[in-house]
Amino acid sequence: MATEATSKDTARQILNAVFAPGSKDRLAGIRDDYATILAFLSDKQEFERGLVELSKELWDLYSRKNEDAKNKFSTSLIQYAVLLGFPAQTVTILAAGDDDYLTYLKNGTLIKDEMDLLHGEYSHSLQWLAAGSANLGLTKTVGQLYMALGDEVRSTVDVWRYIKKTRSSDLGKVSLWAYLVDSFPMSMVGNQTQHANNYSLFTDNYRCPQNVMSYLLNLQAPNHFLARYFQWRYLKRSFMTKATGMQTQVQVATGATIKNWADQRYANNPNYTKLTSGAGFVRSGPPVAPDPPGQRPVPSATPANMTQVTFHGKAAWVHGAWDHI
Repeated sequence: MATEATSKDTARQILNAVFAPGSKDRLAGIRDDYATILAFLSDKQEFERGLVELSKELWDLYSRKNEDAKNKFSTSLIQYAVLLGFPAQTVTILAAGDDDYLTYLKNGTLIKDEMDLLHGEYSHSLQWLAAGSANLGLTKTVGQLYMALGDEVRSTVDVWRYIKKTRSSDLGKVSLWAYLVDSFPMSMVGNQTQHANNYSLFTDNYRCPQNVMSYLLNLQAPNHFLARYFQWRYLKRSFMTKATGMQTQVQVATGATIKNWADQRYANNPNYTKLTSGAGFVRSGPPVAPDPPGQRPVPSATPANMTQVTFHGKAAWVHGAWDHI
C-alpha cells in the first residue's frame, strides 16, 4: 500500500513531503489544519463517527422544514455549512470537469456534483461538513479551509494518479484538493507496484468520495438519517438496486445517469439558470441561510403520501415510503 496517514503526526509528515513548504509556504498558518483533516479522512472509524454527528445535525434541520418545501436536503446542507464558515448561497449543480471549479471553491460554493453516482452528488459536502461536525480543534473554520483551496496548491513531488483522457494511471503533480478529498478507489489503481512505491491518489479511506457513498449506500443502520436518505433517494430514482442473492453490495448505476437526470429536471425549470460555462445549474432566489431561532415550522401528520420516521431519537414526517435496504 502507498503511504497513508495513521495519525495527525503522519498526516503532517505526508503533507510536508508531498506539498513541501519551500521558501514561500502557501499553507503557512493552516498546514496543521489540513493535516488534521487528512488524518480525520484517513481514519475510517473517526470519519464514520463524524458522519453520525453530521447526520444528527442535518436531520434536525431537514425535519423542521414545511412538507412542501423544495430542495430540503440541499438547503439543510447549506444551512449547516453556514454555521461552519461557508457563505450563504443558492443550490448549485456542477457537472464534472468544469474548468472553473477553483472559482467555486474560492467562493465557498458547495457543489452538487454531476460526475456520476458512484462518485456521489453530495460526497464532497459530506467530507467537509463531517470534519466540521467532528470538532477537530481546527484554528480556521472548515469553510475557510475549503475556500483557501481555490488558490490551487500543487504537489512538489509526483503522485500516482488517474488520467481521465487516457483512462490510465501514471505519476504527476496533483492539487491539494485532489489529494485531500478527490482521490480514487482502489479498484481503479491500475499498476499496483507503482501505487505501492509512491504517494497515491488511490485509497480505501474517505479521501475518496466513492468510498463515502459506498459506505452510506450499504450501511445497515435504520437510525442513520444520511444513509437512509441516500438509499431512499437512489432507489426511488432507479439509480441503484438492492443487494440480493449472492450480491453483497447494492448495485449503483454508472455513466451519465445523474447528468441526464439534472438536465431533464432543470433545463426547462424557471427556478434554475444554466451556468455560463454550460456545466451545470444554479437555483434562483435568495441565498440559503440558517433558519431564525424559534421560527422553524413544526411538521404536521396529515398528508396521505407521508410517512412518520425516527432518526437519532427524533420523529418527523417525510414524503414517500423511504424504502430501507
